[in-house]
Amino acid sequence: MRVMFRALAHRNYRLWIAGLFISGIGTWMQMTAQDWTVLTVLTDQDAGALSVVIALQTAPQLILLPISGYVSDRIPRRRLLIGTQIAMGLLAVTLGCLLLGGVAEYWHVCVLAAVTGAVQAFDSPARNTFGNELVHPGVLPNAIALGGATFNLARLVGPAIAGLLIGVVGPGWIFIANAVTFVAMLAGLGLMRAHEFHPVQRDDGRSGRWLGGIRYVLRDRRVLALIVMVFLVVGFVGNSITLLIITAATKEFDLGAAGFGLLTSCIAAGSIVGALFAAARRSPRPRVLLAAALGFGVALLLAAVMPTAEAFAISMPLVGFFLMAAMATVNALVQTWTPPGMRGRVIGVYMLAWMGGAPLGALSFGAVVEAAGPRVALAVGGGVAALCAVGVGLRLRSLRASGAAAAPAPAVSEVAP
Repeated sequence: MRVMFRALAHRNYRLWIAGLFISGIGTWMQMTAQDWTVLTVLTDQDAGALSVVIALQTAPQLILLPISGYVSDRIPRRRLLIGTQIAMGLLAVTLGCLLLGGVAEYWHVCVLAAVTGAVQAFDSPARNTFGNELVHPGVLPNAIALGGATFNLARLVGPAIAGLLIGVVGPGWIFIANAVTFVAMLAGLGLMRAHEFHPVQRDDGRSGRWLGGIRYVLRDRRVLALIVMVFLVVGFVGNSITLLIITAATKEFDLGAAGFGLLTSCIAAGSIVGALFAAARRSPRPRVLLAAALGFGVALLLAAVMPTAEAFAISMPLVGFFLMAAMATVNALVQTWTPPGMRGRVIGVYMLAWMGGAPLGALSFGAVVEAAGPRVALAVGGGVAALCAVGVGLRLRSLRASGAAAAPAPAVSEVAP
């Protein structure tokens, strides 16, 4: 237990993780309320309209992540995060007021979703690398894993709260509540002690500017292998889990909304345990990543042959456990294998691979489900994850044997945060 929660020994990190949890609950509440608003308030169960909103919120992140990663390496991350939290809070208040005033229209949601996506593009690299400044470098993997556990715990709590409150107070107040949760994040950032920050290296302007992250990944063959795994295992297959589960629940087991919610909770519970497992490791190891990715593939293959809904539900915690353990470990490896002055941009590439695999996975698995059914789709996902784990493992072993794993680090200058 001391090892699992060792990052919490740092006061600044405790403030950060508390704000992250509260703000995360609000974010998941808003995502649930936004979907509900589009489907039931502003349209007549128009799934196409909802997909447009989701696309508008995702597209700016895919376009801006390489640039926002560069900004994260150049600007003090606490200052950048304060700006993004304020911006997202104001956007939530705006939509909440429009709904409460009874004047909200579908195009309002589309515009605000696109602007929110643009702000999130700058928030994500800074948020994912801010732990570098809050804990000792040796504790960074633990801090990353605990952040993953916090994310999944918020994913469990947020939609549940939103589901209860929407029927009582309406979706407008959910957006207002989300805006209030950003206050917790801002308070945590404001209460941090500057003298306890750990010095980080920042870009000196000579490392390729905003394209430096892409160039570095292409030169560092170890990191490139990890990014390929992120794209295939986390982005292509992992982001399609909801699609795979909901189609299996409805088409194979004839479950309703309550049954699907139970399956989702089982996955989230396994994810929390997987994140804590990663947090208990003293340092990230490639073999742990490869075992987790392979386990994720095997768990999907196991789920594909489960004969009953009850047996299928039993396999869901394994799916969540191995996927989250792989995600936490690969995130930690990417950051520890990357020079501090490049981490923002490399995490931007990481997020680009993660999010870029989502639409390709959704289209591919959707086609497989329509053509052959959800069981075959689950098996295909498991096969992709397992084969990727084996392929990346062989590649890393080859690079280690040849001694040609990493590219030379770009020039950076070390300054205080």
